[in-house]
Amino acid sequence: MWELYDALIEGIPDDIVVEDMALGGELTYVEANGGIGIAGYRYYIQRAPMMTENRIGKSLKEVAGCVKS
Repeated sequence: MWELYDALIEGIPDDIVVEDMALGGELTYVEANGGIGIAGYRYYIQRAPMMTENRIGKSLKEVAGCVKS
């Protein structure tokens, strides 16, 4: 089930760091390595988040892995 996500996450270089991030009601914005990404976001109260600490300064690959939460 997660093969596509695993392949996309594996393609992210290990040395890229999240420089900025904003989490809104419906969208998430991430800036890293001179580029940006925007993705849809849904707030769920049924499950605890995978990563509760500050994501700025973390590896983009590690943060991207939260898509599987």
